[in-house]
Amino acid sequence: MPDRSRPPPRQRREAARQRQRRSRGHRRAGEVPYRLWLPQWEIIEGLIRSGRLTEAEALQPHLVEQALAAVVKDWTQRWRT
Repeated sequence: MPDRSRPPPRQRREAARQRQRRSRGHRRAGEVPYRLWLPQWEIIEGLIRSGRLTEAEALQPHLVEQALAAVVKDWTQRWRT
């Protein structure tokens, strides 16, 4: 009986290629990943209160990361001028 918990090799290779393309695109755009340890609930509460996320969106980690990245980008633009 085949293992159905993993996608077939072809799909795994294609997914890896897509991740690599996105990564190269970010690097070309001058973007780099930073790993930060932050207080989860205070960050989420701040993003909700600022109107950047809804409570439902705050349950999705990738949306929290996107909103937090937007805050940092806004901050850098403000302080560069």
